[in-house]
Amino acid sequence: MAIPEACGLWIEQRVQEELDNKKDTGASLRSIGISITKEISEMFIVPVTDKIESATGLKPYYAAAIISHAIAPCVSKEDRKETGYVYFVAAGDLVKIGWAINPVDRLKQIQHISPIKLNLIKYFSGDRSVESSLHKKFAAYRKRGEWFIKSKEIEDYIEHVGGING
Repeated sequence: MAIPEACGLWIEQRVQEELDNKKDTGASLRSIGISITKEISEMFIVPVTDKIESATGLKPYYAAAIISHAIAPCVSKEDRKETGYVYFVAAGDLVKIGWAINPVDRLKQIQHISPIKLNLIKYFSGDRSVESSLHKKFAAYRKRGEWFIKSKEIEDYIEHVGGING
């Protein structure tokens, strides 16, 4: 067996072990990705996150997120249901409908890359399927990705949905 295949097999086994433990520990996919990344980093001379950072300029947090994203397709939909929040962020005439474990921290992340001031309008408890259903519900107003043109329908939904005002 070639080294890359052996490494891939080891990673796959570790991911499965962590997912099996997830039921007991409640670990998120992100924390599983970070945990496995740390193990990989300890096993190699140059840590994986440092390699990603040097190749792309991304900080270790984002490198760990890339690895978590890379393993996500291997995870069943049931295991992907993490507790988090669906949130609405305003930016001029646009509204972002997103999902995050911590919407306030997520706002800080996207504010860092936005040329205009962003405002967290509201957030409420929900999983990614709720976010996805809202993307479908407001598809007619989609500008790009998770950004939608502010409309009366979206504003009414935000006003009437329960949750925490930003």
